[in-house]
Amino acid sequence: MANREQLKKRISLGLSLAQVIVQASLVYLAYKQYKLSKDY
Repeated sequence: MANREQLKKRISLGLSLAQVIVQASLVYLAYKQYKLSKDY
């Protein structure tokens, strides 16, 4: 029973981490596009 709780915690932690990574990469890509459009 305790194992399941631990697994749930780990999964939610992994999901929030994945969300942060996705958001960071989106911001990075948007920034790159912005810089490219400013250069032209």
